[in-house]
Amino acid sequence: LIFFFSFLGFHPQHMLNCKQHTAGCTGEYDPVCASNAKTYDNECIFCNEDMNNDVKIDFEHFSAC
Repeated sequence: LIFFFSFLGFHPQHMLNCKQHTAGCTGEYDPVCASNAKTYDNECIFCNEDMNNDVKIDFEHFSAC
């Protein structure tokens, strides 16, 4: 069980809440891997891409793909 939670890294959640990213995104680098095998610089950029794209992309994990 400890190994499982350590695998998740320092992020307490394993899913993203894109509703919190309605304003502009910051330039911080905290990579997010998506189901399209693309790495987004942070979850805000991922969420904006997901919300503004006709093709649904899913969160895979925190860190580069």
